[in-house]
Amino acid sequence: MNTNRTVLIIDDETATLTMFRLFLDAYGYTVFTATDGETGLQMVRDQCPGIVFTDLKMPGMDGFEVLKQIKKKSPQTEVIVITGHGDMDHVVRALNLNATDFINKPIGRNALDAALQRAEARLDSDPEKSPPIQAAISSGIGVLSIHGTLGEQHKNQLLSSLEQILGERPTGLVIRFYPHSAVNGAGID
Repeated sequence: MNTNRTVLIIDDETATLTMFRLFLDAYGYTVFTATDGETGLQMVRDQCPGIVFTDLKMPGMDGFEVLKQIKKKSPQTEVIVITGHGDMDHVVRALNLNATDFINKPIGRNALDAALQRAEARLDSDPEKSPPIQAAISSGIGVLSIHGTLGEQHKNQLLSSLEQILGERPTGLVIRFYPHSAVNGAGID
């Protein structure tokens, strides 16, 4: 894990904050915690963390509003939502608001490790060197390559890339997702 990363955890449950702090401290992260959404947003402004974990169900400002505000201010921040096990409607809603990942409570170490690894990979990717969408024709087959996280802001680029490929009249189409790629946002159906 990259020790230069700063992580913020926003959750109203002290036990969850303690568990996160223990794991993330051991991994070498600088860890900040907040017990409510308002405090969490202030910490995002003050500390500029690369990764934020936020619970969705909190009193006062819920995790959905926290997510919206973080993505509005800092779209490159990796926001991973924490949700109750089996609460997939909330997960879908959060992903449509550009959350980059989710983990279920109770949080297991393997799930935490995987979410951190995906977030680190996305933070370390250079969008200038690898645009999020690439279109090509290979042996008569259209290849659409997806790098990083696509959201609603990529809809026009995605449509344009598909039109480019289809204009070549390929015999087939392959959509290739590179490791740690994701498609989020209601704008991409």
